[in-house]
Amino acid sequence: MMHSKLAVVRHPPTACLQGKPASQELLHGILQAPSKVADPTEAPNREALVLKTPPMVSLNTSRPNALLAALKAAIDANKITTWAYTSDGDFTHTPIQWKGKAFMRPSTVTGAELRFAIVCPKGGSVGTEIYAIYHGRFTEMMLAHFDGDFVLAAASAMPKPGDIVRDAA
Repeated sequence: MMHSKLAVVRHPPTACLQGKPASQELLHGILQAPSKVADPTEAPNREALVLKTPPMVSLNTSRPNALLAALKAAIDANKITTWAYTSDGDFTHTPIQWKGKAFMRPSTVTGAELRFAIVCPKGGSVGTEIYAIYHGRFTEMMLAHFDGDFVLAAASAMPKPGDIVRDAA
């Protein structure tokens, strides 16, 4: 059975177990991996069946612009009260301890995907805890309110191109 989101990646099995950061070679391998599942029995290194990492938060949908509009409408109608969006269209988590700590910036891939990059506040940065909270809670909210509008939700464990975790100012 083929699936378009998995790929086999070779790496030493102890790299992740020892809490060491993933090497650039491993990250490059994940990002450049083929878009199909290789048969694990044929894989050169069976220890590493890894989900091909999407950029940022990714929602696979045939109608990304409609999903984004529905998200904004739900916030405007107070159906979603733990997220708000700015005049620039970026989303932020509204509970007091997380408000304005980061922003989720939307982009679309026509007919395929709605993506959200994480962006730090002006003059600030996004650490591991904020990154995790924003990605997890945003994905949770989308599943709770729009599960019929996309087929797959995925979040990257580490910043991807497009994410801005430290302000250069």
